[in-house]
Amino acid sequence: MKNYFTAISKKWFKLFLPVGILIISACSMNPIEDSKRQYTSHYDRSTHVIDGFDIRSKTAAPEQITLMFRIDVEPKEAFELVSDFEKLATWFSGIKNPALDNTHSIRGPNEIGVGSVRSCSLDGAFLYEDIVHYDGNKLSYAYSINMDKSTVSFPISDTLSLFTVESDGNGGSLISWRHYYEKNFHIVAPVITFMMKTVILKPAVENLFDQYGGEWVEPNQA
Repeated sequence: MKNYFTAISKKWFKLFLPVGILIISACSMNPIEDSKRQYTSHYDRSTHVIDGFDIRSKTAAPEQITLMFRIDVEPKEAFELVSDFEKLATWFSGIKNPALDNTHSIRGPNEIGVGSVRSCSLDGAFLYEDIVHYDGNKLSYAYSINMDKSTVSFPISDTLSLFTVESDGNGGSLISWRHYYEKNFHIVAPVITFMMKTVILKPAVENLFDQYGGEWVEPNQA
């Protein structure tokens, strides 16, 4: 079984370990200079119910990472960019061979919905994600990693990730990307949140900025 994070850790672990805990603490408290504060999400992060979906029905893990940002496209288009797997792969560059199986979607075999399964390859291994919430009207959806089916080995468990898309009030979109997980015992466990956020997630979002225009709102909340 190929361990995706072990491969990454060969490059980053020696750099991150000595200062990892301090960096994680600092990143969770201090926003990046010039981050924009005038945009506020109407979703209350103290609640676990989003558009009728109870996060706690799928995971008991704490919220580990939240990236909030805005892009210069209207909300319905923005939702397609983060929910359509082929479009998502255009800015999340690590995703290869994206595929979507709607056989068991509650919206039918031609529509993404709860029960859909998406898959991709990551550095030669395969990742499978189950869609556990999907609301194309309120523009939110959630997915979890199918650890049993995936051949990518992550040092985390009890995962859930959630996208919400809102109007930013100026013709663009405010997007929140939340990640819930438990850290397993692993060599990179002390810095896994920092690595996921800084090495994987933030560069992907910045690809969106390059392609469509945008900016961080709360880049460092974790």
